[in-house]
Amino acid sequence: MLVNNDIACRMSDGTWLYADVYRPAATGRFPVIITRTPYQKETERFTERAHYFAERGYVYVIQDVRGKGKSEGTFYPFFNEARDGYDTLTWAAEQHWSNGCIGTIGASYGAWTQWLTAILDHPNLHAMLVEASPPDFFQCVPYERGALSLTLFGWLLQLAAKPEQTTAQIDWQSALSFRPLSGMDRACGRHIQAWQDWLVHDREDEYWRAIAFNRSVQDIHVPVFHMSGWYDDVLVGTLANYSTMCRGKGSRTGPELQKLCIGPWPHRLNSTSKYGKIDFGERGIIDLFAEQMKWFDFRLKGLSSGVESEHPVRYHLMGANRWCDDVQWPPSRASALRLFLHSTGGANTRKGNGRIDATTPGAEPADEFTYDPAHPAPFITDPGWTQLGGPDDYAAVEEREDILVYSTTPLEHDIAVVGPITVYLFAASSAVDTDFVARLLDVCPDGYVMRLNDGIVRARFRHSLSDPVPIVPNRVYEYCINCWATAYVFGKGHRIRLEISSSEFPRFDPNLNTGRPIRDDEEGVVARQTIYHDREHPSHLIVYVLAH
Repeated sequence: MLVNNDIACRMSDGTWLYADVYRPAATGRFPVIITRTPYQKETERFTERAHYFAERGYVYVIQDVRGKGKSEGTFYPFFNEARDGYDTLTWAAEQHWSNGCIGTIGASYGAWTQWLTAILDHPNLHAMLVEASPPDFFQCVPYERGALSLTLFGWLLQLAAKPEQTTAQIDWQSALSFRPLSGMDRACGRHIQAWQDWLVHDREDEYWRAIAFNRSVQDIHVPVFHMSGWYDDVLVGTLANYSTMCRGKGSRTGPELQKLCIGPWPHRLNSTSKYGKIDFGERGIIDLFAEQMKWFDFRLKGLSSGVESEHPVRYHLMGANRWCDDVQWPPSRASALRLFLHSTGGANTRKGNGRIDATTPGAEPADEFTYDPAHPAPFITDPGWTQLGGPDDYAAVEEREDILVYSTTPLEHDIAVVGPITVYLFAASSAVDTDFVARLLDVCPDGYVMRLNDGIVRARFRHSLSDPVPIVPNRVYEYCINCWATAYVFGKGHRIRLEISSSEFPRFDPNLNTGRPIRDDEEGVVARQTIYHDREHPSHLIVYVLAH
């Protein structure tokens, strides 16, 4: 293997970006795999994979994106990646070691760089391997259904300078509680233009549409291997992109040319399948490089690697701790189960009388709670940005009066819930704007209340991400809350649980309930929230259950 460091690549605007090139120590031309990153190309997580592929007959290129590492220019998230990626593919196709057959690979930001490049339809791009991919920029990052992801501030803070800055000295609880949000960067001793711009563009406007790619995904003419984890905090992007490309009309799209793999993993895929006391088994960790090699051997070299005979969908079924194969997502054997919310008006806390079952509600009293944005309900997570939550124990959190808790009776047999999780909530608020949060959990017989997944909706964005409309205080509205997906076996004796609240701090900015723009809003108002579950307002949870 030969390694050439800091090879200059000239972009179409004259800016020089720099890459490290790992290639076989042999004469000839080889297929090329490219990853583009803001996280410094020399780090071990990149070089280890580069060695693996270069030793097996590929040229592997790791490039610092514009304004990061050795590359020239100013780093500003997202907006330069499409053209820079296209220019980089053109450069790679022209090199003496390249046979012109190029694939791309990368996780998280490295997934964005791939999608933004792919929509430009480069003729030398033959395959992609997209790990931990977010969706469009107003669907999950930095806003989810109108709520701002505060933890992304930490990501911007680290990348705001060149080279990357340490954030170890930051008191995150204090920093993320700072108001107004427009002063958060100054309070940490920085000015971050992207943060300021994100706050100004607090809806899906032309700023975000300029870099949107989801509308173009089905027209991308490239086979894609999509990878994610059930505790990947951008899981929704992988599932959406896979489903969209399976409906694609291109000559190299469609279900037979897409592959999906989801493990019991956090955002850094395949790094662990054990979280504290929760262990999803040794089989949760796979030979990741070997699986990726099979994909590229088939797609870039035309070899019979076994990929061609595999099912397109592979997922880890947590709880049973085994891998499952299927021909589609959601699985072909999964059917929808509708569970309705019930109570006698006292679902507050885990000691309340909230329940969920398949019985359609009749005349039932509503549940109420008070949401104070100065004291938001917590989302259990490390205060940094590298991983948002896991299968954490929410038993103590459920002691709060501002969390409604609805549970099944103990299950009489195992139930495998595999597929999307959706909550339809009929709710009213005393405020002109507020948030509603839904969370799916497993109540274990030992009292551990394990988070599976959750979702949020900001009331004024209930119908449109581009045209927010305030709510009328105390009027009942129906909200659809996308809690993404899971694949989990609720064991016999366990209970399925749904939580309803109005905040998840520090994952999202607590809604101040004023309806004013979030950038300079400082003082919140307390909201009285009412959750209805009667014949006219049948609030319910929909999950997908595998047939026995």
